[in-house]
This record gives sequence, structure tokens and C-alpha cells, in this order.
Amino acid sequence: MSQQSRKTRKDQLEIHIDPSSLFAKRELNTLDKCILTFSTLGLEADRLINEAINVHFPAILLYEENDLAQSAVISQIGFFLPTLNNFAQFLGNVLQVFRNLLQQIRAFYSLSNTELQKVGDWTLTRSWRTLGDLLSILMQTDEILLNHDALKRDWNLYRKSLETAQHNPSQFDVSVDELRPLLIALTTIDAQLMHGDALRNCYEQSFGELDDDQKFRDRMKSSIIDMYSQWEATAVADVPDKRQLTSLICLGVFYHLHFGGKDKKVVKTLWNSHKKIVAFHLIGNIVWLPCWFILREIPEMRSLVDKKSLQFVQTTKESLYKEQSSGMIAEAHAMCTDCEAWEADFRLQLEPNGRHSTRHAADCIKLADLVLKGARLCDTMCRLLRTVLHSEAKEKRMTKSDSIKIFQVIQSIKSIARLFTKKWSIVLEVCQMAAHQYRCNALLIVGKGRTTCRESGEIERLNAWNVAAEALLSTDSRSRLLVAGIALEMGVYKKVLRSAEATQLEQLLTRIDTLGRPRKLITKVTDCSFLYWERSIFSLYFDSIIDIQPTREQIECFVCTIGDCAALTSRASHVADRALLRRFQNDIYHSMQKGLLYTMCGDIENDLRILIHKHLAVDEKDKISPRKFAFYKNLLKDPQIRLFDRVLDVREFVERYLEKTFYNLTVVALHDRHTYTRMAGLAFTRYQLQLIDGHLPHFNLDQGLDVISVMKNLGQFVTSYNYSLNQQVFIEKDSASKFLRVLSAQHVANSLRSHGTGVLNTAVNITYQLLRKKMAIVSQFLAEEHVKAQLQREVRYFEENGESLQRLYPVKRAEKFNRAITQLGMEGEESYLDKFRQIVTQIGNALGVVRALTTAAALEASQAKQSDVDESDLPLTDPTQQTPEIFTVVKDLLKEVREQTGRNRNYIKMLINVFRSGFADQTKYSHLAGFYAVIPPLTVNYVEHMLTCRERLRKRSQQGKEITFTDDGFVMGIAYLCTVFEQWRSLAALNWFTAVLKRCGEEREKLNSDETPVGDQSGVKALRSQRLNAYEKEFKLLAYTLQSARIFYFSENDDQHLVT
Repeated sequence: MSQQSRKTRKDQLEIHIDPSSLFAKRELNTLDKCILTFSTLGLEADRLINEAINVHFPAILLYEENDLAQSAVISQIGFFLPTLNNFAQFLGNVLQVFRNLLQQIRAFYSLSNTELQKVGDWTLTRSWRTLGDLLSILMQTDEILLNHDALKRDWNLYRKSLETAQHNPSQFDVSVDELRPLLIALTTIDAQLMHGDALRNCYEQSFGELDDDQKFRDRMKSSIIDMYSQWEATAVADVPDKRQLTSLICLGVFYHLHFGGKDKKVVKTLWNSHKKIVAFHLIGNIVWLPCWFILREIPEMRSLVDKKSLQFVQTTKESLYKEQSSGMIAEAHAMCTDCEAWEADFRLQLEPNGRHSTRHAADCIKLADLVLKGARLCDTMCRLLRTVLHSEAKEKRMTKSDSIKIFQVIQSIKSIARLFTKKWSIVLEVCQMAAHQYRCNALLIVGKGRTTCRESGEIERLNAWNVAAEALLSTDSRSRLLVAGIALEMGVYKKVLRSAEATQLEQLLTRIDTLGRPRKLITKVTDCSFLYWERSIFSLYFDSIIDIQPTREQIECFVCTIGDCAALTSRASHVADRALLRRFQNDIYHSMQKGLLYTMCGDIENDLRILIHKHLAVDEKDKISPRKFAFYKNLLKDPQIRLFDRVLDVREFVERYLEKTFYNLTVVALHDRHTYTRMAGLAFTRYQLQLIDGHLPHFNLDQGLDVISVMKNLGQFVTSYNYSLNQQVFIEKDSASKFLRVLSAQHVANSLRSHGTGVLNTAVNITYQLLRKKMAIVSQFLAEEHVKAQLQREVRYFEENGESLQRLYPVKRAEKFNRAITQLGMEGEESYLDKFRQIVTQIGNALGVVRALTTAAALEASQAKQSDVDESDLPLTDPTQQTPEIFTVVKDLLKEVREQTGRNRNYIKMLINVFRSGFADQTKYSHLAGFYAVIPPLTVNYVEHMLTCRERLRKRSQQGKEITFTDDGFVMGIAYLCTVFEQWRSLAALNWFTAVLKRCGEEREKLNSDETPVGDQSGVKALRSQRLNAYEKEFKLLAYTLQSARIFYFSENDDQHLVT
């Protein structure tokens, strides 16, 4: 069941309590029948009024102009046609009830004294007012249609299309007989509704003998004038009752036009209402001017009133917004202070004096008066806002100060509504107890009236007072109060009671009626659904919210109005499936995005960017202010905002915005990835925003040399780059620019993400081809006659003199070997031993590339493993069953990821084994057996080379020379060759590094034992000491690095001798 139908049934349940149940236990006399008749008609009129306000009026008002095609408009009117038909039938019911009630009033005043005495003294004010209320339904219908051009235009288009179908029914596959009922219904709707003549149809119809009844005419005239006098007297001391004035104006216009308009006194009297109130909100987006309505319905009024008042009324409609809007806004805004004081007082009054304290009758009445005061404040502010916002003349744009005042007024109204809702159980209890107390007070006054009538012997009046007492003793429902009010009028309570008591009794009945339905009261006075027709207010609010910076509670109060508007849109019947509600919510959401969310996201992003780039000069005006920062923090702390049946999470919106922005900006500027990563971390620290990493798949900030380019020029690469064993980094030796290129394992991993791990096998194969060439050169060098003979002499010497040398290979022999190789010839500035050292280094660099490839592949496989899922997540248990292709592909990809992760990629071991098996022939490669003997002079050559490079770096001289500060490729090559040739044991037997350190120690002792030099010899000694320290340090570093490299090549089959 829809909300609308539930509300209608609730109202019916509340209103339709049969008044006849009050007279069920006795025989009805004439007075009882009169009371029952007027009460029943009054209740029926109330039902019609509620149905018009809650069902029919919203359906017509919510019909909007849309940019639809002609066929779509016709379809929409066709969908809306049942609503229009029901509305036309409803207006027929209103006319019927109005006619019945009018005839009953005339019949009542026609009763003879034998049937009912002194009926002329009875005013029947409530029944006359009910007539006016029914006429006001017709008047409001006319006003809605006269101001609804879109509906009338679409209706005319629909009628023309049906007329076309009537002239050519075969084209539309219908017959004339099938169209005839529809055309009759359209004619009825057009006559009763669409022409805007509902009120005219009422006063132009004939009421039979009533039309010529001069006595009834005079009675109606005097009743209207008396009710207007009462209204005017009340308006002097209080806020004018606009509903009562509407009823009087409609009743007066009906009287004037139906009875020929000969007597001008009624309309002249009603014309003076402009002195109390000029214009007010009627319904929807319509502002109604009573005197303007009188001029439209009675054109001859222009000659009956003075020109000054006529000019005032004519200009008021155009100048209402320009001249009075600021005053009304200021008046409503001034009441915000009263609202704050009221809320403080209300909270204070609700605090109990004790834990189990109870409220006495006086306390309940005081609280009930406070509830009515709050409702009155809300009602007054709502009426002022409706009048200002729905004024037709809006040539003057609303100023920013006025808009802020309107926002504050709306927040105050909804703040009171929220307080009522929060304390509703107490409010309901207080209202019920206060209503009960007021009933007791009313019964006391009724008792005085009964006593007076009993003493005067007026039996019929006494019976009326008895009926009023029974009604008040029964319940405080609407029907019982209406019976009591009509019975009191039958009992002529204004003549029986003193004036003060009669006034007090009227106020008590009004309060009982009001407090008996507190939910309806609070909903009515705090309803801000009128903002639906001024949706620009929402856009203006969200555009200004960052400048205003309201509290979190104030924002919640304002967005509560969205719920009121959304509840109104749910009553639309020209669209299906609550389409109007969704359209309205989308409009509000887009306004909120544009005004608040995107601006907030931009400010937060800018704030994070400024904080990350503190080294840049930023203007103070570009920084976020402390007040704005605090506002954003509070909003993100409690981020959920309810938009009727939806909840918007501000925090989630900002997080998704920043994630998308950072991702997009990183894609187009990969070098800024770390910047946005830091900004994401700062977003959590500063705003508690948890941003998800974008996980860009193929690119990285550290995108360096491409592995394909390296493999294509591997020979040049191992020549032009130096390798660092510990850091796994290749550093360019020399560059024409001021920068040196670097290749790390991470760079290789990034490149593998681009090309895939399939390049590994090709890369290793290229490395193998390069190693074959370099190993051939090594073999040729060791096979050279001079080198081979020298190596054999060194091996023989050490074997023969090992004991005398304490198993320490002499450093002098290594230095002599180095010089001997130099005597074989020079190529430029480099000896054959320098060339051999470079070959060994290139071998080590090539193996370093293989090591980097292996590490990068492992890194890539471990990252890919994160995307793996459990096998149970893919329920592909039966391969014979048909499986969606996408699942099969995903499963194959995950299988490949697992295989890549678990694949053995020990390419270094493969390269060791392949060359070890190739050099296993001892007869063919016997010259390789002396390789270990070349290592001491080779290391001396290496150390001298490194010392020269470091000296060059320190002096920053010799431009164009290579820039070398690490060269672990040499150590990698030595270790690899020792492993392939299986000569670690032989190398360890030389105790080469121990011998070097011993030699350095002896040189230091000798240097220190010399007498203190004189003159220039002191500088020589310092230089020798410095050179010796550097030499020793370099050899130590070489020894440590060689041990690390040996561990890298170590396998279970190798010996465990350490090189010392």
C-alpha cells in the first residue's frame, strides 16, 4: 500500500466516526436531528477538504512541463486521464454536498416555532463556514488550472488528437462506439475542471425555491457580515486567519453572483480585508490576493470602491516581491532568535524534577502552551517564506544576505520539527493530558450554561447543552467536537453565557481540537514541501554552504526539507513508478555534487598538493582556511546525509573522487606516482580518508632502461657499465651529459611487466652466446706461451718453497708477474693484463645481468601471486559440463601464474654447468689449470686500477675518462671462473689476501720505525702512509666481495674452502 493511500485511510479512520452513535440510546427529536444532520454534513465536508488537499490538488500541481515529443505528451495525458476523471467526479461530490448543506440551512431557518422555537436566534456559524470551505475547494481548483498553462496546453493537444481519431477511426483501429464513452468523459472533465469554472458552475446553478427566498438571502448576508466582523476583530490582536478569510471571500462572491448582485454591502465589506492582509500563499506555488480575486469575479467592483484602494490592489500583485519581500524575510529571520529561545525553554521544561517525578495538570497545560507556541512560530515563518518565494513578480534577484536568512529560517523550522520528533512520546502525553484538562474546563462552562437554561425553563436550549456535554464527555475526536460545537450554537451559547465565558469556551474547543491531533498539527506547520516549486533554493544553498559553513545539525535540518518535497512528489500520478520522485532526487544530488561535493573535493586535493609541495612558494589565498578545514573535518567525521530514502556518504564520495583523480593523473604523468602516494597517505593523516591504491599494471615511476634494448646490445652494455654486487645496480661508466644512467633489478622487473617473463629465456640465451666468446678469449690468454710459462713457474715456485714461505704467496712475485706481462707489449696505455682484467669484468657483468633478470622475475611472480584466488572460488568441478568461456580463460591465466611462480629459474647454475662440462677435457684444456696462479697479479692490477679511478674522482680531473667507483663485475668474473674451473681449493692454498695484509703490516711497521724525517721528507712519508692505507683497504674490500660472490655461485657439490 502506498504512503498516499495509507495516509488517506488514516484520515478516514480519524474523521468518519459516525455522530449518530451519540444518539443511539434515545429517540431523536427535532433538535437532535438538526444537530446530527449538520454534524454529518460537516464531517463529509472535512473529508472532501482533506481529500482535495492530500490527493487531487497535489496530482494537478505536480504535473510539470517536459520536453517531450507530441506522441509522448499524448501518452502522458492518457496515463493522467483517470486522475482527471476522478477529480471531475470529486468536484461533482463537492457541489452536491454544498447544495445539500445550503438547502439544510434554509430548511432549518424555515422551521416553525412548534417544531423548534426561536430558530432565528441561532447563527449556525460553523455550517456557514463549512459552506465557505467547500466553495474554497472550487476556488482553489480554478486558481490551479488558471495558473497551469502546461496542463491546459497538453490537454488541448490530447483533445485534438481524439477529435482526429473520431473523424477517421479506422486509421487508429477503433470504432465510433468505442470512442463515444471516452469523448463524453472528456467533455465532462473539460466543462467541470479544465476551463477553470468550477466556482462559476456552482453559483450559476439553480437551487430552486432558495433562489427567490429573500428572507434566507438576508440571513446569509447578515451571517457573512457578522463572521467578517469577528474575523476582523480577531485580526487586530492576532495573526489573521487566512483559511477563514478565504472561506468568507468565496461565500461573499457566491452570495453576490448567485443572488443577482443587487446588494453591494457584502462585497464592499469584504473588500476592506486588504487593510489587514493583502496577499498570502494559497496552495502549491500560488500566492492569492483576495481583492484581486473579487475584481476578477466581479468586474463592477472597480466602480464601487475608491480609486486609491483599487490602485493599491492592482499594483500590489506586481510590486509584492520588490517592495515587501525583504521586509517579510527580515521578519521571518527575526523569529529565528525566538525559536532558539523556545527550544532552550522547551528542553528545560522537559527535564523532570526527580527520577520518578510526574507532571501535574498545570505542568501539562504549560507544556502544551509551549508546544502550541512552537507550532505557531513555525507556521508564521512558513507562511512568510511561502509568500515571498511564490510571488510572481521576481524581477529583482534575491541578494546573498536574503538567501542566507532564508536558509536560517528553514533550519529553525526543521530544528523545531526534529525536537518534536525526538521528544514525541512526551509531546503526545502532554497534549493528551492538556486536552483532557481543557475538556474538564469546557465541561465546567457547559455546566454553567445548562444551569442557566434549566433555571430559565428553556427546554430545547437545555437539550442542546446536554448534547454538547455528552459529546465532550465521550471523546475528543473530530466528530464529537463538531457535534459539541453545533449543539452549543443550537443552545445559543453566546447569549446564555457571558461574553468572556463564551470566548473562553470557543478557545477551549479550538485547543481541544488542535491538541487532540498533535501529529497533524506538527506536520502541517513544519511542512516545507512548498520548496519543491522553488528548487533553485537547494542549488543556492549547496552553492553557498561552504561560505556559510553551517553546523552538522543545521545541514541535517535543511536536508529534512528534501524529505518533505520527496513525500509530495510521491503523490504525482501523471508518471509511473515514482519517476518524478527519482527525477527530483537526481536534481538535488546533482546540485549537491556541483555546489558542495566537487568544491570540497577540489579544496581537499589542493590542500594536500600544497602540503606535499611545501618547498614551492604558495600564495596564502590559495591555502585552505582554518574555518573551512574545520568544516570539512566535521563533515567527514559524520559523513552520512539522508536524501529522503537514500543516504549519501560524503566521505566515500571524496575518497572515490581522490582515488580517480590520483589514478588519472598518475597515468598521464608516471613520474608523479610517489607524489600522489604521499598525498594519499597525508589524506588519511589529515582527513582520515582511506584511499585505495590504483595498482597501475604496467608502468612505474622507476621505469629505466628497457631489458630488450639491453639484450640487443649486451656486449656494449657489459663494457660500458659497472656492476655493484650488494645493490644489484649497473652504473654507466661515462656519459656526455651530467647524468649517469642506472639499471637496477626493479627497473628490469618493470620492464618484464611490459614485455612479460617470456623474454627471460631469450635473454639468458644471448648471455650464453656472449659468455662463449669471452670464455674463448680467456682460454686463448691462458694458452699464450709466455703467460703459460710464467704461470707454470709461479706454480712450481710456490709448491717447492711453500713451507719456507709459510704457505703465503709472495706479494713481490705477483708484482713481478704484473710487470713481466707489461713487457710483452702495450696497446695504448693498457697492458695485456689490463685487457684480461676487462674480459673477466665483462664476464662478471654478464652474469650480473642474469642475476638481475632472475631477481626481477621472482619479484614479478610474487606480485602476480597476489591476484591468485582459491581454487574453490571457481566452481569448475566437472570439465564435461559447458563452462562460460570467461571462467575458462581466467582459470588458465591463474594456472599460468602459478606455474610462473613455481618455475625454477636458476640460470646461473645452468651457465656454470654448461661451461664446466665444456672444459672438462683435461688434455685439451690443461692450460686452464693454472688460472688460479694469475689471480694474485690480476688482483694487484685491479687494485691499482681502482686506486687510480678513485684518485681521478677525488681530483675531478681528466675529463672524458671513465667514472668508476665500483666494479664488482671483476669479482663476479673471478668467482665464476674459479667455480667453472673448480680451482677454489687451489686459490685458497695461496692464502693470497693474508699475504697482502701481512705485507701491508710490515710496510707500515717499517714506515713507523724510520726516524722523524726532516723538511720535504715529512710530506713523502704522509703520502706513502696514505697510499698504503688505501691499498690495504681496497684489498680488504676485494676479499669481502669475493667471498660474497663465491656464496652466490656456491652449490652442494663445491668445496667449502675459504679464500684468505
